[in-house]
Formats: sequence, C-alpha cells, structure tokens
Amino acid sequence: ITGMEEVASMGRPVTRAPLGYDVVSRGLILNKDAVRVHSLFKTFLNRKYSLNSLAKNFSLSVNGLKKVLTNRTYLGEIKFNSKIYKGNHKPLISPEIFYAVQRKLKTYLKPRK
Repeated sequence: ITGMEEVASMGRPVTRAPLGYDVVSRGLILNKDAVRVHSLFKTFLNRKYSLNSLAKNFSLSVNGLKKVLTNRTYLGEIKFNSKIYKGNHKPLISPEIFYAVQRKLKTYLKPRK
C-alpha cells in the first residue's frame, strides 16, 4: 500500500480540494463555494439547460462542470487509484441527488447518431 493510498484509506484527501471544500489540517472542510456546488447539482437536475449554458452560468468549462457533477467527494467519499474509500469529511450532496444527476448526465453524454 502506497503512502497516498494509505492517506486515502484513512478518508483524507490525496489531491487538491474540489470546488466547495478547503483542505484544513489534512481534512476537507466546506467553504463558501459549497453553496454554488449544491446549486449546480440542483440546477442541472431541475432545469433543461445544455451543459454549455450551465457551465457558463457557473463560470466553469464544460469539462470542469462534468468533473464537479461526477465527483464522488461530494458524497463523502475519497477516490484514489479507482478505489473508493469512506471520507472523513461532510458530504455536500445527498446520494439521491448525486445518483439522479449521474443518470441524467448519461442521457446528455450519449453519443449522437
């Protein structure tokens, strides 16, 4: 087990903090952007926006937007080397919302015929 993997298995972040969190004494703490992240998930779920216009509204790139919407850290998890560990930080998004967003994203990202 590598040092980084050990850190992840203890539920601590191994990369820089995602939008909405700060790394404080090696743990993740919600910051002022947490509200933006929550709003981003809700807006994506409840509105008919293209990924482009949603990204613009939240001043993110489309890629950045997809990263936020698929980031399991918001569920209270730490992902490292394709393994998922229980994080010791406060989840920002409920599982219901997170998985509903994943399902909706799939329909957006279907290859066009």
